[in-house]
Amino acid sequence: MPAGGGECGCAQDGGKRKKKSASKKRGLSDYNKFMKTEIQKVKKENPNLTHQQAFKKAAGNWKGNK
Repeated sequence: MPAGGGECGCAQDGGKRKKKSASKKRGLSDYNKFMKTEIQKVKKENPNLTHQQAFKKAAGNWKGNK
């Protein structure tokens, strides 16, 4: 094998990654929409909860709705 051979293609781009082309943004999933409103609701009802605790409670509420 030749040293530094061009077969691997690793030296061709100078080690830089190519940027992804602009793509359409996907809309929010039903879960994301639910969580966005549910976390606010849970925090309003329980202002002493941390964000993590509120998120867990909201996620549990999603589970209960399905």
